[in-house]
Amino acid sequence: TMKASPQNLLVWAVDLETRAPVKGAEISIYNSGGEVLYKGETNQQGVYEVEFGGTVDLYSRIFYAVAGDPGEENFGITASNWAYGTEPYNFSLRANYSPPQPQTYIYTDRPMYRPGQTVYYRLVHRINSDGDYKLPVEDEINLTIDLPQGEDQEVTLPLSEYGTAHGEYQLSSFAQPGYYQLETDDGMVFFQVAEYRKPEIDLQVSFGKEETLLDDDWQGTVDAQYYFDAPAGDLPISWTLRAVRSHFSLPGYQVGVLGSNWFTYPGLDYAYMWGSLIDSGEDETGARGAWTIERPLANVDADDWEITLPATYKLMVTAQDETGFQITNQAEMMVHPSDFYIGVKPSSWITKAEEEIRFEIKVVDWEKETDGVRNLRAVLNRVTWQSEAGEFGQITYQREAEEIATENFSTGRDGEKVISFSPPEPGTYQLDVYGDGALTEVMLWVGGPGTTAWPTLTNQKIRLVADQDTYLPGEDAEIFIPNPFPGGALALITIERHKIVSYQTLNLTSSGETISIPLSDEESPNIYVSVTLLGQDEDGTADFRQGYINLLVEPVKKAMQVEVIGKPERLGPREEVQFTIRVSDHNGEPLEGEFTLAVVDKAVLALADPNSPEIGEAFYGVQPLAVQMGIPLGMHAGRSIFIPGGMGGGGGAEAYFVRSQFEDTGYWSADILTDEKGEAVVTVTMPDNLTTWQAEARGVTKETEVGQAAVEVVTTKDLLIRPVTPRFLVAGDHLALAAVVHNNTNGELTAVVTLQGTGIQLDIPDYSTQSVDIPAGGRTRVEWWGTVEDIDEVDLTFTADAGECSDAVKPYLGALPVSRYTAPQTFGTSGVLEDSGQLLEIVTLPKTYDPEEGSLEIELSPSLAAALLTALDAMEDDQHVSTIAILSHFLPNIITYQSL
Repeated sequence: TMKASPQNLLVWAVDLETRAPVKGAEISIYNSGGEVLYKGETNQQGVYEVEFGGTVDLYSRIFYAVAGDPGEENFGITASNWAYGTEPYNFSLRANYSPPQPQTYIYTDRPMYRPGQTVYYRLVHRINSDGDYKLPVEDEINLTIDLPQGEDQEVTLPLSEYGTAHGEYQLSSFAQPGYYQLETDDGMVFFQVAEYRKPEIDLQVSFGKEETLLDDDWQGTVDAQYYFDAPAGDLPISWTLRAVRSHFSLPGYQVGVLGSNWFTYPGLDYAYMWGSLIDSGEDETGARGAWTIERPLANVDADDWEITLPATYKLMVTAQDETGFQITNQAEMMVHPSDFYIGVKPSSWITKAEEEIRFEIKVVDWEKETDGVRNLRAVLNRVTWQSEAGEFGQITYQREAEEIATENFSTGRDGEKVISFSPPEPGTYQLDVYGDGALTEVMLWVGGPGTTAWPTLTNQKIRLVADQDTYLPGEDAEIFIPNPFPGGALALITIERHKIVSYQTLNLTSSGETISIPLSDEESPNIYVSVTLLGQDEDGTADFRQGYINLLVEPVKKAMQVEVIGKPERLGPREEVQFTIRVSDHNGEPLEGEFTLAVVDKAVLALADPNSPEIGEAFYGVQPLAVQMGIPLGMHAGRSIFIPGGMGGGGGAEAYFVRSQFEDTGYWSADILTDEKGEAVVTVTMPDNLTTWQAEARGVTKETEVGQAAVEVVTTKDLLIRPVTPRFLVAGDHLALAAVVHNNTNGELTAVVTLQGTGIQLDIPDYSTQSVDIPAGGRTRVEWWGTVEDIDEVDLTFTADAGECSDAVKPYLGALPVSRYTAPQTFGTSGVLEDSGQLLEIVTLPKTYDPEEGSLEIELSPSLAAALLTALDAMEDDQHVSTIAILSHFLPNIITYQSL
């Protein structure tokens, strides 16, 4: 067996007949060209190790390990990539066999932009050294801006003493919508360019609690608030409720039902992805923007909607106000089958017939705390498995159960109890423990003459079990290794991540063994445990089993504590707000670091998921596995494996100004330094947007301690007006322009609302100014009907004046462009004059012109066609010239008149 990483290599030589390590075996390591790279002997454990002294890329290089010569009794061979069917991805683990690379973390001020806006970005560059990070030695870095049109741009950025760089990219006003990319040799980030429209309502959906019982009282709620902090009352909404299967875990214990194929590779399950529709309906929010739905399942039979509890309920709500713009959001809640769960841990997953096996029973609440006294029942069933191998080697099972023994019992005040059973004969057994709606099923494999204790799982995999979900540095991880071989097995246990960290061998004579692995800061954020078992089936055939488990270790020393404070929390447009950034380490000591501060309109952030991970996740998230395994037993011709297919109020009079300075990013700075107290202060003058702003600080120290935090502030007014206009106009259009006027005070207001501008001929000019009453905390829609003039753009200003408070604003995107119903066509020809002189060239008509018929077919809009027919019907038959004149009026630059 070979374990190879970009930094080291390990070969394990074992005699398959005796399951004994081969000591003193001479091992030769070859490359693909047959060249001997390394040579040495195995130690007492049959292990030979090689440190490369550099790094290699296992994607482009294969190693071969050979012992003896072909034909000799002790000849053996393996390759570094002989792990067919037991690669890390078969265990849902991420692998990367390339050498450790420098890492560049790139992020932008937001994930989405309009053409003409500025993209602000920053990067953090580090050298990745065996899971730790060091400052780069270079003082600059190259960055490429990849555009959808393929016209890439390259810039060279200076690196700061913190290993960071920043810049900005100005999008053209004609920038093509799509995904753009910022990329270095060691990192990238995407951002989107789109002609978006920002939502104006912050639609919050909630269940009021994260967990509940199916029959308990619960309610779904909606809180609809405009981003400028005003309620969206009387808002029409539609809603749906779905349920998606979920699970509950208790480390070290089996919890819940197994299912008939619990150990096979999961297939694509659309019901699992989208869930089952439970209920739906329509309604509207109350005056304060609130809506409630209570227990929509009260009269629904759970058997009708094919959901196995626990399940995640998803409530999705869509709302729409007077502007006609829809907004959607959803909430989730876990629904449990009982107010407690039963954890079962057998003293052995495998035993022999008539031997007693003990079961530790533990009842816990939803927070995994012990739940005291519970009356339960245990039933031991013998299970007959009807297995079937699929076309591609996948094994599926159907089970048939026969009751063998039962026991009623109660847990103690500590929520625990030990019970025992003695399976009478070899075979597969299932223990069911249940009570008050809770149920847990556990599989047991009982060995004996003529039987195999452990059924053959898909691809020779075994399941390793850890005692916890996550660990802190200084804790020990307890890992249970099941042994499926009735005659015992020899195990190679390796600790792996970026390389083979350590190894041990172990003789397993029992049905399984628990090992202890000490964890330190060096193992954070995660470390992998790999177990390879070599044994013999009952017929004497050599076989293997492979298991992996990923242990998560909290990177406590590398996480900064970051706080952002914004004062005042509520202000008006063009007023100042002060942001304070405070930073400390895991012990609360202040830190000096370099930070960005991005103040972004929250409505824009609602349009797309973040385009980069949080900085802590980027540097100290789960690291991939870089160790490749090769085992010849995994490559023999008789082995059947299954490889599945193709596998975010009031006050004084306000200063009167027209709000027209709108920014989606209100502020950006990429080089804010905290002082010796761990603090930095920034003062920002806010744009004219009336919205909620998210101010996010993200930073790093020279020791690569990282962190980020955010705070929200609101810019708003007591009286405000929101234009309701299309994105563009068409000359001659007759349409309604509108505005919604909001009263954010506690009293009713009478406001004079005015539309001013050029390019619109109002039907009733005197109606350009209207007086409206607006209820306290309410809103009123005002309309103006008119006709668009034949000009290039329409510049509009909407005002609302209630005496002590007023507002004036232009449309968010500025003047509205005016289009026309035109469809120009060009016909041309070209050639070469060989001699001086003149040449008559015929310019042909469109193919739709038929000279024999004497007609020209052109598609017209309905309005143009009606006007043309009306004009022609009014003429006499001999008015041929007038026909040409009329056609030229309606169809300029299209018809060659002389040809008619």
